[in-house]
Amino acid sequence: MIWLYINSRNGINARGYKMPNGEFKILEGSTVSINSTQKSTPINAIKKRGKCEKEGIINNGMFVRDYVFNSISLAAEIVLGGSLNGNNVWKSK
Repeated sequence: MIWLYINSRNGINARGYKMPNGEFKILEGSTVSINSTQKSTPINAIKKRGKCEKEGIINNGMFVRDYVFNSISLAAEIVLGGSLNGNNVWKSK
């Protein structure tokens, strides 16, 4: 398993890994951008983030438990907002 990270200048710090089936798991304690509704953020990312917040998976800008997304890009869009290629955003340290 290769751990991947997002460490942004805005204080957003997230970690996770690609699962064998192609899904991406974000780990508990990962933080997300306060601004999740940039113009470029895809509607499915906005809806998924809203669902995660409603279900208590994201609380006060932080994942309170591990969560699996169906793609690395959707995971990046949830964390940072905007339309992103997750393969370019998530980095190994």
